[in-house]
Amino acid sequence: AIVATGLPTLPSWDLAPAGLKAVFGREGDLWLTGGDGSYGGTGGLYRSTNSGALFTRVDSVTSARKVGFGKAAPGQDYPAIYLVGTVDGVYGFFRSDDEAASWVRINDDEHQFGTVYCITGDPRLYGRVYVGTGGRGTVYGDPLSPMRPAMQPVNPVGTNWTIRFPSESGFDYVLEQTPGLGPDMGWMD
Repeated sequence: AIVATGLPTLPSWDLAPAGLKAVFGREGDLWLTGGDGSYGGTGGLYRSTNSGALFTRVDSVTSARKVGFGKAAPGQDYPAIYLVGTVDGVYGFFRSDDEAASWVRINDDEHQFGTVYCITGDPRLYGRVYVGTGGRGTVYGDPLSPMRPAMQPVNPVGTNWTIRFPSESGFDYVLEQTPGLGPDMGWMD
């Protein structure tokens, strides 16, 4: 058995922030989220390139709640990394196209979407990100060019509808109501 080193510390009662993801197509390439470091934990984002024997902390990420991967940026061969966490003191959703050497925020303060249970990129379409939220359904974002009006309904059908709106950071988020829950969900103003 191999004993892993470089792991974050988490309180025994709060293991929810810890999540391990393998990079598709890359043997032994693992990313670990360690939460925000509260209650005596170390928090942050960690990477192993040797199947988990050694994890190295990503210095620019001080908290990491969720991590996922998507199609590589044009000219790159490593998948885009998507993160819910804090980078350089700013909390939000981020994308890295250079193996976590730098990050671009892909949401803004007005589009946090409550509790986030998962984030991942599309494996076939660079830049598309999917976010699983608590109470707001599944949200996905696409790079925008150019910016569209603040909100636009897309294909409303009965009580199941889709609302599309851009963020100031240049992404088009789409909220889809879960079928059968009715139009008065309370999360739309």
